[in-house]
Amino acid sequence: MEYKYYPVTFIMATGIIDSLMLILGIRDFRLLILLNAIIAVLVEIAFFPFPQKSRPIINGITLLWIGLVVYYMIGILGGI
Repeated sequence: MEYKYYPVTFIMATGIIDSLMLILGIRDFRLLILLNAIIAVLVEIAFFPFPQKSRPIINGITLLWIGLVVYYMIGILGGI
């Protein structure tokens, strides 16, 4: 896919997930973080060969979501 559409696709995907959670009345923050991390990884895979200049930024966004998921999963398991 054309990497120029990555930000639009990422915002649309997270917006759809967030809207569905709001409509369904799901207010669990950990689930929101988990679903957004999954969306970030899937969108990054769909757009994968990124140009050299934008690769660190996109990887940073995905790693931020994954880091939050790890933090909350450790918290769920009683580590934090």
